[in-house]
Amino acid sequence: MKYIYKILLLSFIIIGFNSCDENENFEILAPQGGIAINSPIDGSSIALVDTNEANPALTVSWTSTDLEGTGAIYTIEVALLGTEFAEPVVIGTTETTSISLTVAELNTLAKDVLGIVGDTEAGIDIRISANGEFSQTISILLTPYFIEFPELYLVGSLTGWDPTTALAMDRLDFNLFETTVDLVDGDEFKFLPTNIDWEGDLGQDPANPGFLIQDGEENFTGLDAGKYKISINMSLFTYTIEFIPPPASMYLVGDGVPAAGWGWDSPIELAQIQDGVFQGTTEFVNNAFRFFTVEGEWGSGLNYPYYIGEGYTIDANFEDALDNDNNFQFIGTPGTYTMTLNTNDKTIVVSQIPLNIAVPGNHQGWDPGSAPLLEASVLGQTDYEGFVWLDGEFKFIAPNGSGVFEWGNLDWGDASGDNGSYTQVLTADGEGNIGATAGYYLVKADTDALTYSIEETNWGVIGNATPTGWDSDTDMVYDSGSQTWSVTLDLTAQTAPDNGFKFRANDDWPLNIGDNDADGTMEFDGQNIGVDIDGNYTITLDLSNPRAYTYSVVLNI
Repeated sequence: MKYIYKILLLSFIIIGFNSCDENENFEILAPQGGIAINSPIDGSSIALVDTNEANPALTVSWTSTDLEGTGAIYTIEVALLGTEFAEPVVIGTTETTSISLTVAELNTLAKDVLGIVGDTEAGIDIRISANGEFSQTISILLTPYFIEFPELYLVGSLTGWDPTTALAMDRLDFNLFETTVDLVDGDEFKFLPTNIDWEGDLGQDPANPGFLIQDGEENFTGLDAGKYKISINMSLFTYTIEFIPPPASMYLVGDGVPAAGWGWDSPIELAQIQDGVFQGTTEFVNNAFRFFTVEGEWGSGLNYPYYIGEGYTIDANFEDALDNDNNFQFIGTPGTYTMTLNTNDKTIVVSQIPLNIAVPGNHQGWDPGSAPLLEASVLGQTDYEGFVWLDGEFKFIAPNGSGVFEWGNLDWGDASGDNGSYTQVLTADGEGNIGATAGYYLVKADTDALTYSIEETNWGVIGNATPTGWDSDTDMVYDSGSQTWSVTLDLTAQTAPDNGFKFRANDDWPLNIGDNDADGTMEFDGQNIGVDIDGNYTITLDLSNPRAYTYSVVLNI
């Protein structure tokens, strides 16, 4: 069915006419040239309703004393009241002396041709002409109705230009529709009243921005890539297209996020790692949570489907909750997770914090699978640490869901975005490589706080068990094959923890390692290491396993 009717120049069969006539006493004015309109009655009114649209609504009939029997062709014109037919509309021509319009035709004439708003009363003038002669002008009051559109669809390049796969718009109220779309450069679209075929398709009116038309329409095109809210009023055939900028900030609150709760004392802020993509690390338990775009403002909650709701893909650790109120329920194993909210591709993913991240770079051929690792203090923390031989540029990379380090996983570099420019701030979007001259470094990275540091280290032993005592270090030598530091020297017997020796970097105390439990594993600022007997020893320091640093003291025979 067409929803916008066309006024055609045609002859109509004479049909009876009913109208709401409140003026029963009238006088037919003296005709000009013998043409006199008999009906409708001057001053009568017609209020149209959207039932029985094929029934007659207006019949114009007239007499013609001078032209009767001459084969004259009569032209029926209408115009808005008081316009003196400056822009007359011809609704038909006929050789008979009457013409009728159905309910649908009269409604379309009123709304789409004369521009009368639905449910609004307006006056129209009617006259008849033939052979240069005109009838008197009669006026009636006409109230058209709004045609109801139960549904509306967006069809275009983003839906494959196929009506059957067109995007259904949300119906907000009578003839009011809304949807949001993600457009790319070059996208075009228009609208359909059904998703069956192209019947009744609507586009923009090139002569009247903000209005829809069916004939002579143009596709919507030329919009920049991005997210848009499209609102349609099918009563007025108007539209608005509103660009939706990506949120600049994002916060988590709710009982499902114990560190935040439902108050605003300590919301969890997600870092913006690129436009429209936010990420953060926090503990999740089995309860509800939600997103907000402005800290401390409940009204800024993401309560609209073009942010979070219909169309979003969520992973198996949580689900929609609380009657589509845009709360979510965490249903996975409680623990610390990294959450990634992508408002561009409509995905929400949480992933367990990895214990390790890798450091691929020039020092090992940029191979993530064989790169040295940094390790967090405990599972769920993001304070990664480890010792790495570096030689040039490098980055940090996380494992995928299967624990494999490979390109395409989440990775971080320097936030400067420029190779060779270092800020000690990490980013996963638009990052630059981090660089270092050849050397052995203590490397730290916090993927939640988005910070990193590198400190070059050269190791030695110091203590009253060594030949130089506590006054100076005896330097160790690094072996790249075994990734260990070693030195051979004479040691004298000393009892720990008050005496003995320990390891320190760069001939200074800020970075030193000892052994608190004499178990062969090491701690920063740990206790001295004792020597049982005098002798020549080979001491080896192994810092290659992050947070599992070991040493050996072997007596040479």
